[in-house]
Amino acid sequence: MTEIDRETWAVILIILLVVLVPIGALMVMTSPEPYHVTNGNQLREAAETTGLKVIQDINVTLRLPGATGGHSYTVEDKDGNTFTIFTQSFDSAKSRDAAIKAHNAQSVGKGRPLGELIVIGDQLIYIHPTSGAIRKTIVPELKKNKGQI
Repeated sequence: MTEIDRETWAVILIILLVVLVPIGALMVMTSPEPYHVTNGNQLREAAETTGLKVIQDINVTLRLPGATGGHSYTVEDKDGNTFTIFTQSFDSAKSRDAAIKAHNAQSVGKGRPLGELIVIGDQLIYIHPTSGAIRKTIVPELKKNKGQI
């Protein structure tokens, strides 16, 4: 049996740090959103608070296990730019989390999925990546309201 030298231990330690530190940081910094049925319409309320105008609201249910209903919103900012934002409610935390995993599995460029997915209780809110201007406006409001539900 051979003895492991200092350089080998250093390489092993660096590899462990490169893998474990980011995973540990994610576990500590992000707490899972508890599942609860949300009352009201989070996106419409956030849009009104931030001065955005909902110009179209269409009921849409995605073909996902446990999806119970959602909306496709067309939102307009003060400059007249329009954006589409989707919401979807789920019947359980398991089905909601499965949809999140499916979204995260569709990664492109630098391993990130397209758009931003915000979880509020039983709802997922998806903001398309081309909606950069509206993301800066509505995402902070949605995240602020996340803790007040």
